[in-house]
Formats: sequence, structure tokens, C-alpha cells
Amino acid sequence: WRTWCVVRLLVAVALMGTVFTACSDDDEAVTVTYTAGVDSYNSTGGMDVLTTLALVDQTYKEALNISASPFTLTGTIEECDAQVVAACERAQAEVEAMGLTNFSFTYVVKNQNTGQEVYSYTYSN
Repeated sequence: WRTWCVVRLLVAVALMGTVFTACSDDDEAVTVTYTAGVDSYNSTGGMDVLTTLALVDQTYKEALNISASPFTLTGTIEECDAQVVAACERAQAEVEAMGLTNFSFTYVVKNQNTGQEVYSYTYSN
């Protein structure tokens, strides 16, 4: 009987330790706010540049599944950042395949919760 009680006690302690170590503030779902868009560009062109930048922005928004910036995602910051990076990399490949860049520009997505750039890519001619 004593052995059974000791085993149950050890199992209970092990489970409690697992629960407490698995639950940290970093693992909690939060609402993460992002801004996305062309950060800077360098061109002597006129309206063609603006049309191209609008097309690039639309490509990123479609990949991110958003209609406007700022936008929000819910999850851990790490999960949300990873989702943003994956979507942006898909958009980056699409933009490069279009061959639209006859000038230089940088597209940036910034995590407003942390103040960090999650994604930044410079296209150059």
C-alpha cells in the first residue's frame, strides 16, 4: 500500500512539474499587430513606379490574406511572426517572377508589439 501511495505521489508531482514548465507567458495567445508596405524606393520614373508599387503591395496583401495595413494575427508572437515570414516569402517569389522591378525598393513588415522588423526585402534593378 505504501509503495502505491509513493508512486501516485511521484506521478502527481511529475504532472504538476510538467504543467508548470509548459505554461509560460511566451506560450500564451495574444493579438499581434503588424504594419506592411513599401518602406522606401529609388526611381526617377513617374506613374509606372506607383502602379508597380501598388501591384507589389497587392501581391503581399494577398499572400498575407489581408486587405489593409495595419493588420492583426492571433497566436504566440513567434507563431504569428513565422506565419508572416512564410507568406512574405511566397509573395517575394511571385514579385520576382513578374520581373516588374525596373527600380529599387524595400518591402517591410513590422511587428508593432515588439517593434521589430519581421520581414524586409530589397528589390533592385
